[in-house]
Amino acid sequence: METLNVVLKLNQAICHDEGDGPGSAEPYLWAIFFKIDGLSVQQNGVSLAGEAEFRFSQGSHENLPNYDVDPGEVIQIPSAVGEWSTLLKPIVIDDFQGNIIEVPGIVGVVAVLMEEDNVTDTGAEAGHQGLNNHVRTSINDFIASINLLDFMNSEDPQADLQQMIDDLIKSIKDGVEDVVEDAIVSNQNWLEDIWAWINKDDKIGDKVWTFNADEIVAANYNIPLNERWRNEGDWEINGDISASEVCPAEAMNALSVRNLKKQIDLDKLRAFRKVLNKKFPEANSWWQIAIKNSPFVMRELQRDKKLHEDFYQLAKSVENSIDNGNKLNDDFYDKVIKVLERFEKSRSKSLRLDSKRMKAVVEKLRGNDLNETLKVLSSSKPVVRRGE
Repeated sequence: METLNVVLKLNQAICHDEGDGPGSAEPYLWAIFFKIDGLSVQQNGVSLAGEAEFRFSQGSHENLPNYDVDPGEVIQIPSAVGEWSTLLKPIVIDDFQGNIIEVPGIVGVVAVLMEEDNVTDTGAEAGHQGLNNHVRTSINDFIASINLLDFMNSEDPQADLQQMIDDLIKSIKDGVEDVVEDAIVSNQNWLEDIWAWINKDDKIGDKVWTFNADEIVAANYNIPLNERWRNEGDWEINGDISASEVCPAEAMNALSVRNLKKQIDLDKLRAFRKVLNKKFPEANSWWQIAIKNSPFVMRELQRDKKLHEDFYQLAKSVENSIDNGNKLNDDFYDKVIKVLERFEKSRSKSLRLDSKRMKAVVEKLRGNDLNETLKVLSSSKPVVRRGE
């Protein structure tokens, strides 16, 4: 199994009906991203050792850009609240008979959409931390409860694992309201508790999504996330999971084989990458930008076959330049600009911004051969602004 470069993102909250009586609604979102995979969990005899990895969203009250919401409004969820990028690696298991089994890693997100009323800011954030602790404990207890012998002896281990995951999701959802309310009450004084009791913050809805690496690959590396709650009004949340192989070249090749029935010369590109590391190590910061955006690029190529074909031709041009004295003509740079302009229309903020910045750099590279291009890139690191 390949290690996957995965991005989980909650993009939008939509208010169909704010349901808060007179005045506007004041929604806020708690999101907890997690994964159970071979980077942090390993076999220890008949059990699993290690814990899940988590990414907890920032803030409570007013953590969404629009906290005065009326029916029909769409709220763009900021990255600090609704996005996580991570690697997903299989868990390697020895079946006690000398056979090595790779179990696909699991990734997921817990989303709780709330509406602000009389709970204090301190109380709401205490509820947030109570929720985080509840989810962390539930998932790590789930990992610790796994007995590998039970799976080895099972007639349908995949069904047994799915049942355990279903039980985990139920445990998380069942505990949400109690742990949040208890944490709020323990962090407010009695007057604040009475005020909150008169009109406490409302839970619009909660949702737990989980997928393993095999399911992500089977879905062509992109899975939409959607939930609608007709509670405390009528609300909807949208997002997606995007993934690719970690190496952008391998991701590009795999997608091209699937969708275009064409392939690139990975051996040639790997050999060139070794030269790149040796002669131009400072240019690696640009490679890291490519790795970061790889899931978003692959998603755009899947959606637009013409864009995919153009991107594939650029990869072949780089291949050919390695054999032909590293020459890159003006037509190559013109195509790069056109591809970047199309990436600027992506739903991914990261890809939009990096494509815009790269366009300015590409204009400075025009007329250079591949070696000269790498020298220029080595002397100027990509701009990354704080919070991106």
